[in-house]
Amino acid sequence: MSHEQRDPGEAMTDQNVKTAVWRYSPRYSWLVEAFQDALMVFSFGFWALLLGLIPVMAFCMLRGG
Repeated sequence: MSHEQRDPGEAMTDQNVKTAVWRYSPRYSWLVEAFQDALMVFSFGFWALLLGLIPVMAFCMLRGG
């Protein structure tokens, strides 16, 4: 579906976003997708580290050490 055929208020679904990315950069679409995947993995890792570290740091501060 081309840009002219879509409704201006069409919802931005996952498929529409991927279509838009591949339409504007077909040569680097694999790079964009790999970057998005890596960003998602790193964000989960960051939150896991943060949520695991906060209780340990709070315990150390409460012990006074």
